[in-house]
Amino acid sequence: MHIARSCCFLVLFLSLISCQMLVEDREGANPFNPWGKINTQIVETSLEEISADPESFIGQHVEFVCRFHKSEKKFHSFYTGIGENQYEGFSVWGMKNVLFKEGSFARDNPFMYVEKRSRAKTALAKLKKFEVIKVVGEVKSSYLEKPWIVIENVETQLFSVRLNEKALGQARLGLSLIEDEQFVAAAKELQATLEHDFDTYMEAQVSKYCGYSFLMAGQYEEAIPYLDDAFSSIEDAETGGWWGEALVRAGKTKEAISTMENVVEQFPSHLGLRLSIAEAYSVEGNVDLCLRHARAALNLQPGNKKSYVFMGKVLVDSKNDEAALKIYREAESKAVGDTGNFNWSIGHIYYRCKQYQHSFNEFEVAKRSYPDSDSLCLDIARSYREAGKKFHVKAARNFNRAFEINENLVAPRLELGSMHYDDQEYIAAITALDAYLLKAKDHVPALIMKGVSHEKLGQFEKASKTFAHLENLNGKGYASHHLGFNLLALKKYESSAEAYTRAAWAKSAEDFRFDAALHAGSLYLMLDKYNKALPVCELAYSLKPKNVATAINAALANEGMGKHERAFEVLSESKDIYTANASQSIIMMQHWSYNALVLGHTMELEDLALSIKEVHKARPKNEKALLCYGWALARSDDDTCLAVLQPLIKNNLEARVASIEFYLGRDRLDDAQLIAKNISLPSASESVVKSYRVLLERLQDELKNREERLEKEAKVAKKRQNN
Repeated sequence: MHIARSCCFLVLFLSLISCQMLVEDREGANPFNPWGKINTQIVETSLEEISADPESFIGQHVEFVCRFHKSEKKFHSFYTGIGENQYEGFSVWGMKNVLFKEGSFARDNPFMYVEKRSRAKTALAKLKKFEVIKVVGEVKSSYLEKPWIVIENVETQLFSVRLNEKALGQARLGLSLIEDEQFVAAAKELQATLEHDFDTYMEAQVSKYCGYSFLMAGQYEEAIPYLDDAFSSIEDAETGGWWGEALVRAGKTKEAISTMENVVEQFPSHLGLRLSIAEAYSVEGNVDLCLRHARAALNLQPGNKKSYVFMGKVLVDSKNDEAALKIYREAESKAVGDTGNFNWSIGHIYYRCKQYQHSFNEFEVAKRSYPDSDSLCLDIARSYREAGKKFHVKAARNFNRAFEINENLVAPRLELGSMHYDDQEYIAAITALDAYLLKAKDHVPALIMKGVSHEKLGQFEKASKTFAHLENLNGKGYASHHLGFNLLALKKYESSAEAYTRAAWAKSAEDFRFDAALHAGSLYLMLDKYNKALPVCELAYSLKPKNVATAINAALANEGMGKHERAFEVLSESKDIYTANASQSIIMMQHWSYNALVLGHTMELEDLALSIKEVHKARPKNEKALLCYGWALARSDDDTCLAVLQPLIKNNLEARVASIEFYLGRDRLDDAQLIAKNISLPSASESVVKSYRVLLERLQDELKNREERLEKEAKVAKKRQNN
């Protein structure tokens, strides 16, 4: 009876246990606890967090979302206590695992287990590849640095859609385009990928890389919505950093800072994110907060070159050269590996501070790290150039080294040519400038330096061609002036005068125009082209009326055109500058006297006589001076005028005019008539010709009057004789 009672109690006890286990199993309780009591609270986490530190999760009940992969048969019952007789194995991916990345399939977790006789096993048996599930389980152990987890409960059908291989393949293509830096094509491919049905997690991952592609392609506005959507689902530091960067690049700095500050609170130890927000503050102009985040990034990874470079750049941009130099020196001493980039940056600071010898020393150190950098060679060359002429040989050597590295360099060739030009090394200048002009054919400053270099070397033909081309490109002015000079050197006087004339009438500086007008006028006068000389001579005179040369040229041009009144006026206005240059003063007095005589001015006979005397004394054999002297003597009724004028009468109309005037004044009509009978008529100005004709008419009248008088006298004499 006692035995029967004991058996009844045992059966009852076992029944209660079985019922309790069934209920607990149905409610998702821990099957490893026979009493149905959960030992610890369930921790909501992710598979990535568990995998990062599995030891800290051992013995804990966890809940996380993952993606089903396949059934697995990986057991180690001796080490973990999990054997294949009691458990079924399978593998999953964490939701942050980007399945369209290369190698993602190999990064699953194959150490997930479920009891064969549980409802969780039944649910898992119905799953398909890529399906998203939520699981509750206990982290039993870790092995091969991965957590071994026994699943107690599975929640399926979280999403109505499931990934397919075609969609993943298209996304994988987009990612490969990113790796090839074909960002525009990648963005289009990933946009097309998003047309497939995805679960929320995978859609966020595709959106993330689609936004990144737009960001790197420079299409910032297009990048923002994709990165915004991605971050709302993924909430990782990388996505947040890209999102903030896109906002900064799109000019939405305040929004970027607000966004990234929130992200930094979630991920304070993310280096890239710290640098991104530092850059945002830099754009905003908040140097203090910018440097604070940059320093925080440096504290996260001491010796990080990118942090040092960024801090230095911010300080340089804020014109705090001393602090920037300190940062770069710190970087040089603490950074791991090569420090050439810091020496390069230090060199830039010294260059900006005009400490050129320090700058080229730093650049030379950096060159050990970057021996084939054309940019660095150019920095070295410019430092040597600015350091002074004694360093220019080294400057030229580094310019040429840069050209060897990169034959497509264009602008630096102009710098080299300019340096040689300033140093008056004209052959080297022409070589460099020709190389530059092969790429920049019609660059005006280069053509000017090339033309002047040819000119300085006496290569006037080449200089003329250069300045003629430049004149066609850049209009009249500087080029026309130099063209005139080189044509003059080639003795092409009329072409030179024409070029100088174009320069004189160009819109340029007054001194420049004056010089051109003076040269043009002188050349035209030399060629006896008074009609062309007159406009430029008058221009030169209007620009500088107190200049002896301009006064003479203006007077000669007017005199040559028969405008004696204007010539006399110009020379009269310039009397006060006669003593500025002795020889020019004599010429001015000579032409003043000549025009006064032509015009018949006698009111200033004393000045006229003095002027003529001085001219004759200075130029006793000059035909013009002799003419003025003889003419003045004739006007003074001095017989000696005949001896002075006689040699000039044959070829000089003014000498005839003076002689006829003298003879008419002495009533020596026969002598006057003898001169007038000379058939040939020398060339002369219109006014002189007019004066000559007036004198001839007067002579004819005088002769007629004399003849009539003689006839009367003859009649009277005859009448007296008859009487």
